[in-house]
Amino acid sequence: MRFTFHSKPFCTYIKNCQKGKDLCYECKARSVHRAIKDKTPFTGRCYFGIKEIIHPVIINGDVMAIIYLSNMTNDPAKLCLIINRMANKLSYPVSIASEYSSSFCIVDDFEPYKKMAVLICDIILTLYNKNFKYGGNMHWAVETLKNYVSLQYNNRGISLHNLSKLYYFN
Repeated sequence: MRFTFHSKPFCTYIKNCQKGKDLCYECKARSVHRAIKDKTPFTGRCYFGIKEIIHPVIINGDVMAIIYLSNMTNDPAKLCLIINRMANKLSYPVSIASEYSSSFCIVDDFEPYKKMAVLICDIILTLYNKNFKYGGNMHWAVETLKNYVSLQYNNRGISLHNLSKLYYFN
């Protein structure tokens, strides 16, 4: 089954190959681990050179969610070189960099996006602190996210093995 739920066509394309999907999950697992360990926002790049802003949402001292703003670059030429190198390494067509380069957000300044991540985090915290109930005993925001994850990720070829690596569970 093809991987189809990512917001950008490049990442969807990369994850349609097992090697690409494994690299993505490894990168995501590392960022999740760092967000949980450090409990502070940070920026990084995936194996394909795509910039990400990662902002953990802290509730009662614990990381309860992680905001990811991704698919950005401030150097499209360098990004294409990294993508071409990785494409060659993983036996993808080298043309993928030129095919998908228009799907990346080219930004000169990452600061407004970092502020956007803070704003999203603040909105989540505000909604959480409102303590609305949704249906049963679960907080409405948790129930909504649970339903979203269920709809987006069920039957998508994500294995228990990949999830356990992502969240550091044996």
